Amino acid sequence: MMETRSRRTRSTRSNRGNDNSRSNRSNLNNRTSRSSNSGNTRSNSNNGSNQKFNFYKQWWFWLLIIILIALLAQCNRQRHPSLFVELNKDEVRLDKNFNAKITFQTNKNNKYYVNDINKNQAVTHGTVKGTQKTITLHQSGKFQLTVSKNNQSKSVEFKINPLQVSQSAINASMNDHGDTALDKAPNVDLKNIPKNYKSAYKAAEKFSNQMHMSKAGIYSHLTSGYGTNYSTAAAQFAVDNLNADYDNNALQMAKNFKENYHMSDDSIRDRLTSKSGEQFTDSQADYAMNHLDK
Repeated sequence: MMETRSRRTRSTRSNRGNDNSRSNRSNLNNRTSRSSNSGNTRSNSNNGSNQKFNFYKQWWFWLLIIILIALLAQCNRQRHPSLFVELNKDEVRLDKNFNAKITFQTNKNNKYYVNDINKNQAVTHGTVKGTQKTITLHQSGKFQLTVSKNNQSKSVEFKINPLQVSQSAINASMNDHGDTALDKAPNVDLKNIPKNYKSAYKAAEKFSNQMHMSKAGIYSHLTSGYGTNYSTAAAQFAVDNLNADYDNNALQMAKNFKENYHMSDDSIRDRLTSKSGEQFTDSQADYAMNHLDK
């Protein structure tokens, strides 16, 4: 009987030991599982952090960058527009009062300069307060308009043609009848024609009527420093309005070469058309040679 109790006691202790052992193993397994889950959670968290850090690898990020650059460029263009200049007309003519109006558009507050290309000298300058400017010049020729701002500049060229008047108007201005004849002159207010223009015209008439010169030859003599030394504007006015028969002038010049210098026909024609000679056109020289012996 004592042995039976002793066996039961050992059995009970053995069972308690087994239960404790199983409980300890279960607790160990639970801790291991929690540790593994915690590690997985941290790993997932790290992966998520890496994905956020690599946002610059996403296509939408670079799309946003491109859009931002375009917007900044547009804002810059609006604050600093490109320098430009545009003429309403690139060719005009002096009116009866010897005025020629040139209108152009450009950026606000730009500075402008006008230079005579042929004379290589400044004519006028100023500042454009708005976006459009009209300037008035009083001479014919070829000019360059330059606008500038912030160390940038842009240029365009324009031409002012000389005043053209009728022959009767010019004849009226050349007589000695005083203001009455000038007042009656048609198409133009001849009171406004400068004296040197009238003088240049009279000189051109003499070169044509007495010396039988070509149009180019007359212009060269009028502007030559060794000749009459008129301004290019006055000389241009004179030859543009001179009512000359240049075919006949070429013929009279050819007769002079043949009769007084006994030149051959080929030499005469070369002399008539030479740039260093009489400067007649080919058609004018042809007319002269065709009528030389008639």
